[in-house]
Amino acid sequence: MLVAASAFIRAAVPVAAATVEDLFPAFDTSGACAAGPVPNISGIFCILVKIISILLLAAGGVALLFLVFGGLRYMASGGDEKAITSAKAAITYAVLGFVITIGAVFGINQILTVLLK
Repeated sequence: MLVAASAFIRAAVPVAAATVEDLFPAFDTSGACAAGPVPNISGIFCILVKIISILLLAAGGVALLFLVFGGLRYMASGGDEKAITSAKAAITYAVLGFVITIGAVFGINQILTVLLK
């Protein structure tokens, strides 16, 4: 579990600074569409997809951190019923947040698939 968490965190933190082409592949450094001098609607979708994917990655990371935090609180509760209940609630909400994040990724992919066809 710890290895998977560290791999997830390392994947979320870029090692090198991102260029404009990395963040917005439909546009070049001058801001023009890579396919031609006039930006088109697919360039806007490309930007939206990149922004949404970054936000969803951040949401998944936060859900993972809260899951670990809730697990640590559960282990450190020492048999106190109030602390156990609080830790279980944190774990439940973290899993629920992760499921909502995965559902959002699926939903956005479906919507963009329909819009870009």
